[in-house]
Amino acid sequence: MTTNKKTSWADLWSVFLSALILALPPTILGGCAGKKDDKNPFDDSIYKEVMERQKSGSPLPEDTPEKTPPLTATDHERLGDQYFSQGNIPMAQVEYGKALESEDASRKVKPKLGLTLLRQGSAEQ
Repeated sequence: MTTNKKTSWADLWSVFLSALILALPPTILGGCAGKKDDKNPFDDSIYKEVMERQKSGSPLPEDTPEKTPPLTATDHERLGDQYFSQGNIPMAQVEYGKALESEDASRKVKPKLGLTLLRQGSAEQ
C-alpha cells in the first residue's frame, strides 16, 4: 500500500522561515556589499598642492596646457547650426552674429541669422 503524503502550507512556511532565519544573520553581520575598501581613489597630495597654490595666488606650473585657441567664423557657424537644430534659436543667433564679426565669414551665415530672426519674430531688425 502506497501513501501519498501531501505537503501542507504550514510545512512549506516552516521551511521558508527556517531558510530565512539561517540566511539573515550572515547577511546582516557581513553586510550586503561585502568588504569595504579603505583605499582613497584620489591622491590627496595633489589636491592639497593645488589648494595651497590657489590660496597663495601662485601662477600655474609650466606643464599646464594653454588656453584653447579662439573659435573661427566656421566654428561659430557650426555651433549656430547645432543650436538651431536643437531648437535653441537665441543661442544660434548669438553664434551666427559672432561668425559675421569675422572677416572670413561664409556667405551662408547672413541667411541663417535672418532665419533665426524670423523664427524669433523680430524680422524688423
